[in-house]
Amino acid sequence: MPASSIAFDAASRVSLLLIATVEVAVILGALVVSFSDTGPGIPKEIEHRLFQSFVTSGKRGGTGLGLAIVKKIADEHDGTITVQSTARGATFKLRIPQPKPRG
Repeated sequence: MPASSIAFDAASRVSLLLIATVEVAVILGALVVSFSDTGPGIPKEIEHRLFQSFVTSGKRGGTGLGLAIVKKIADEHDGTITVQSTARGATFKLRIPQPKPRG
């Protein structure tokens, strides 16, 4: 099978999800990274478990580990990961406190 056919076949099975914005800022001594997308939002039935291991919805082949790993990294650095979701997309905010400058 030609490479172009393989790429087309793979692309035909992937739903398009546009990362609309990525923002990075330092706010009150913490690095804050926000990602917003244009997808259908987080299903209500998994919203409260979203950052637990093996929670997934609507993605073929997903393991449900990605957001659990992000949460673990945030926790290890005394940070947080949050999500706000609507039917028009979701915004994830990762907040990691930064060390105070030595002086």
